[in-house]
Amino acid sequence: EDFEKALDYYQEALRKRTGVDDRQLTGSTYNGIGSVYLSYKKDYAQAIQYYDRAEVLREEIGDLAGLRATRLYKATAYMNSADNLSNSARYPEALVHLEKALDLNKKINANVRVGETLNQIGLIYSRMGDFSTAVEKLSEAAEIMKDEENETGLAGVYNHFGIVLQAAGRIERALEYYRMAFEIYEVQNDPEGLLPVISNMGTLFFDMKDFSRAEEFHLRGLKISREIGSGGSEVNYLLNLANDYTALERLDEAMLNYRSANEIVSRLNNPDLLWRIAVSMAENYEQRGDLENAVALNDSALNIIEGIRNSLQDKELKAYYIASYRSVFEDIINLLGILHGTDAEKGYDYLAFNYAENCKSRVLLDLLAESLSAGKSNVEISGPDASRPAIPVSATEVQSLLPDENSVILEYSVGDTVPASGRFPDPVSGFSGCPDGKPFRNRLKPSGLHCWTLNKVHSNFFQAPHLYCMMSLSGRQSRFSQNDPD
Repeated sequence: EDFEKALDYYQEALRKRTGVDDRQLTGSTYNGIGSVYLSYKKDYAQAIQYYDRAEVLREEIGDLAGLRATRLYKATAYMNSADNLSNSARYPEALVHLEKALDLNKKINANVRVGETLNQIGLIYSRMGDFSTAVEKLSEAAEIMKDEENETGLAGVYNHFGIVLQAAGRIERALEYYRMAFEIYEVQNDPEGLLPVISNMGTLFFDMKDFSRAEEFHLRGLKISREIGSGGSEVNYLLNLANDYTALERLDEAMLNYRSANEIVSRLNNPDLLWRIAVSMAENYEQRGDLENAVALNDSALNIIEGIRNSLQDKELKAYYIASYRSVFEDIINLLGILHGTDAEKGYDYLAFNYAENCKSRVLLDLLAESLSAGKSNVEISGPDASRPAIPVSATEVQSLLPDENSVILEYSVGDTVPASGRFPDPVSGFSGCPDGKPFRNRLKPSGLHCWTLNKVHSNFFQAPHLYCMMSLSGRQSRFSQNDPD
């Protein structure tokens, strides 16, 4: 089990075999090194690099048996890598790796593995909200498993069908597929296969408001996951049980499960699960009446979601996280509204205003990027700017998004750069760039301001990162305070 020493021996063998131009054994050595990275070090990118070399070499010399083995291992590396990417909510990248695995499995006529890959592709599409494509891929997978008489593979496809149908709101049909999968795994005495099905059945009963039945399934699954040492499944069951207990108003038991799950997920570094746990714990605190802790946890969830969202390129997936982002903002603002009603002197209304403005800023940024990228969709971009999000390039483009003359877009510059004038506008007493000259409070204390109205632009120019928000010039009615019109 000394993997580093194994790699040293493989590298020494590689030097000697390439030295005598033994291409067949060199291909075997590349395969061996790839297998160490694949099976033991779990470094799938490195494994794929060595399998690439072995594949080229074995194809050149016509080593068909060796070529098949290399492609089999390489497909496995891509599938494992896709699993990691999916767990990190990097679904578009996961799809790319799964498509590569699919192509390799087809080349070696590994039909069952083709079905398994299609099954995973279908699940990824369902997580991205594309249910029609998900069903299409799962149907292909099911036909392959039936043709190959592979019951275990068919059970896996049935489970994924249940997930897709449940997500699409077809509860009874989803339950049918879960039961078919459950029966197959139970007959085969396959605890690892049973775990996801039991979890999904419990969640389905939860959705049907049968919380006691949901708890029954989730407790059963937690026991199995601990017996076989499956950390990922244990987290899943802890979270599901916490939801069950919350619905049953057993809040202390729920919080205990959330904390246990959070400890495991922090070690696994799964941001998608971390923000969901934070939101769930916030809801638990809200039910207890501890609204300040609820706000703090929701705020931590916002930071995690923003980090995930910024790393995504896929429009549909970005839209999902944008919706999640706005939902958490709304929860925070509502909680602060309740807190302001209990103590009007602590500035909860001011905090709520800032959260609301931040939320509107993010929405406007996304609208601007979407509008401008749509307008430039036929323009080919290359080089370092190819992956950058679209940004406003003229006042005209920005002004076109304003609904009326009572709206204004404020562009804050929040970096360290000093404007050309060498003077920063006072963030409390007012900005000279504002059309009406009224004070505008802002906790960011920006270094300058651009102000767009429908008809003209007021600007203080400087170079720094920007944050956009849109305001109405006709006056703002706040449910938190009626004596602070600014």
